[in-house]
Amino acid sequence: MEEKIAEFIAKLITVITSNESLIAAAIGALIGGVLALISSWVATRTQHKNQLDLAEIEHKKLTYGLLQAIYDELEVYWKIYMQYAGTHIETLEEDCALTTYYPLEKEYFFVYQANAIHISKLSNVDLRHTLIRTYSLASAQADSLRFYSHKLTDLSSQRNTYVIERRFDELKNYDSKIQSTIMPFTRQLNIYHLELKQQMETLMPILNEEIKIWERRC
Repeated sequence: MEEKIAEFIAKLITVITSNESLIAAAIGALIGGVLALISSWVATRTQHKNQLDLAEIEHKKLTYGLLQAIYDELEVYWKIYMQYAGTHIETLEEDCALTTYYPLEKEYFFVYQANAIHISKLSNVDLRHTLIRTYSLASAQADSLRFYSHKLTDLSSQRNTYVIERRFDELKNYDSKIQSTIMPFTRQLNIYHLELKQQMETLMPILNEEIKIWERRC
């Protein structure tokens, strides 16, 4: 048996060594397969890296654009708020009720509401917390002003009723009723206003610096 195996191996070696073209073809096929495998791996890795690079570029552009839009929204809001409400609240004499009507019938923070998910993923933790708190206070103040204005409307309707029904005794007490009814709301508005102003003074410089950082990254 051993002699037959040895004879078979000897014949196989003879066939292979006598056929150089067969050896060359085998080596060529092997090298071609390896090169094809390497080429496919490099192409896949390059494509994956390019996708990651594009995703990173889009993320930078999105973050920069979002921060800029937030800054613009808050800047416009603050100017309007101070012009029509904030200045009145700050200059109001102590123990005097605010009797100005503010027609707030809709939401104003469109950028914040539409991008709440993206804002929650901001990497700057301090900025994220300050931003969310500022918007929360601004929304609370807007709700308070809205409620306050509705209360004033109700009182004004009540006064008109006194006049129409000639209830002059109650009409004489109208001003004092305004003071006693509205004064607690005025104090609450002032508290929210001071907190909101402090938050805005803290947030805007931080937000401006963060915008500059992301602008350099884009």
